[in-house]
Amino acid sequence: MPLFRHPGPDDQEAGNPGQAQAAGPDYDGALRYFGALPLPQRAAELLHGISPALGTSASGMDQLLSPWCPVGTTGLGSDDPPRPDGWWALRHVLLEAFQALELARMIVRQEDSTNHWGTVTGYELGSDGKAALERGDIADVVARRLPV
Repeated sequence: MPLFRHPGPDDQEAGNPGQAQAAGPDYDGALRYFGALPLPQRAAELLHGISPALGTSASGMDQLLSPWCPVGTTGLGSDDPPRPDGWWALRHVLLEAFQALELARMIVRQEDSTNHWGTVTGYELGSDGKAALERGDIADVVARRLPV
């Protein structure tokens, strides 16, 4: 379940725990949440969310970010519905966090070595990412490793 679609206190008090989910993704709410976090903390939140899917057959970046920014089966082609502005803004914020995880060596990109274009086939949890997850200090490690 996406982090930003957890039932809030108002939903629980009203006895409508599924009401927030029925309304559809709240891209603006997720953008406010993730956008307010410093980049290392945002990267830590993202790694917690994507770590179960890392190393699976569906571990491309679009698939890993799909709980927050779902893409259609055809990508961003003409058959897909238009994306709301909040989707694009949220995607940008999450891509920054994803890139920070790569730069900090928390996740490792796997490429198809038989293709001279270097097509990315997926991402895996790096040994540094696994250790930081176990220790619970992902944000600290990312902050130390990001260029100033």
